[in-house]
Amino acid sequence: MLISLLNLHNYLINRGLFSSESIVSEHYVASYFQYRSNIFIVKNQNDNGLVLKKPQYQDEPAYFLIQKEATCLWKIFNEEELKILRPIVPEYLGFDATSNVLATGLVTNTMNFQNSNGTASELINDEVIAAIVNTLSIIHMSKDGILKNPSSFFLPKTKPWVFSIAHKEEDGEFYLQQYVPVIRLIIQDTFLLKIIDEANEIWNIESLIHGDIKWSNLLIDKDKSVKLIDWEMADFGDPLWDIAGLISGFITDEILNSSNPYAHVLYLENNLIFRKISFTIFKYMSLSQGKMATSEHIHKIVTFVTIRLLQSSCEHNDYQQNLQPIAHSLIINASQMAKTKVDIVDHLLILLNEQES
Repeated sequence: MLISLLNLHNYLINRGLFSSESIVSEHYVASYFQYRSNIFIVKNQNDNGLVLKKPQYQDEPAYFLIQKEATCLWKIFNEEELKILRPIVPEYLGFDATSNVLATGLVTNTMNFQNSNGTASELINDEVIAAIVNTLSIIHMSKDGILKNPSSFFLPKTKPWVFSIAHKEEDGEFYLQQYVPVIRLIIQDTFLLKIIDEANEIWNIESLIHGDIKWSNLLIDKDKSVKLIDWEMADFGDPLWDIAGLISGFITDEILNSSNPYAHVLYLENNLIFRKISFTIFKYMSLSQGKMATSEHIHKIVTFVTIRLLQSSCEHNDYQQNLQPIAHSLIINASQMAKTKVDIVDHLLILLNEQES
């Protein structure tokens, strides 16, 4: 079924998501936006409501992702071993497998740093970082019950798609055709190719991960409670990938707010961003591991952050024939990070030792 704002009320009534009375009571408000998926937000007079999510592209990969997210949320609200995750996800309201539409509760009275004024490095203080890291720790520490769950076949245990960014098909075409301008620049950089290979080698399947941590997927209320949305990339994987997503958000945000679109933002003298990064690692290791981060942990995190920057460059250049400035800047910073990885790791270890003491 093709859903639009014109026929949305019919769909809601037919699916039993809204009553006819709530539609005609003049308290029904619906809005629509598009970002990878078609999103409909429906509210009533009490500002309660729901979110409908339908794939933008009508193809098998898109259907798989929306079905995976639906299955993941259904399990969280229906299986005992996953109930610990219920407070940190939107309420599951149902999935229409015929139309591939996922319905979740609307999360209200929260802020999203993607849409805030100022840079995330300025807005997100230690208290907020601790709240986000605590949420990620809950996900990662729930691994035992999930891994033993025989019905968890819907999570394929695959590496993130960006790990295969330089791969080619048998006909010589790139595997990820929608990112060709970005890929052409990446494969010319030996440092980036080396770090992609390293990321593939050090990836470990250890726990459930969200898989797509970024500012737009983090909702935080005034009490510093965090909810994570968009679970379509969830999988069994390496928990440090989620931490890398959080850290890469600081770097991407600095790039987006820089007066020089091609500036290197991760220079060692950038105390603000490095302090945010070191504190994030310190809190995560304390909460999830109960110990201080080792050099091996930091190497892996820096490697994954570099890959996350490459992923962001692709997302900012999706289906564009020419290389976009922001995508180019992200690649430049990823390359700089790959080249200075040893210095960055050493600097972070010094900062972590200071925080430990």
